[in-house]
Amino acid sequence: MNNSLYEMISNITLGELVAILQNNIREDDKNFNQSVIEKIEEEATQLYDTNEMIEKYSFFTRYNLKRAVEEENLPYVTIGNKRLYEKKAVEKWLEDKIEMENKRRFKL
Repeated sequence: MNNSLYEMISNITLGELVAILQNNIREDDKNFNQSVIEKIEEEATQLYDTNEMIEKYSFFTRYNLKRAVEEENLPYVTIGNKRLYEKKAVEKWLEDKIEMENKRRFKL
């Protein structure tokens, strides 16, 4: 792939992508495309990058987040060289960890 094209694509943000899509919408397809754009935005807001995970869940540091991925199977997806964490999967993982800890602590 052309290096300049790759750099442009790798540096585009979701907001820029949405703006590009909105600028290219034909009038007769506007309602359909708008629902697609809303779906993309909705799904994108449900992904956290490493910094957002640390900000949202204050008990995570870069070290123990990496450890949770490698040793405790915290689910993630990789896009390019970035790890992204899906909100629902993280919440489920945390619930399971709390449940396991409670069972261990109280021997249920």
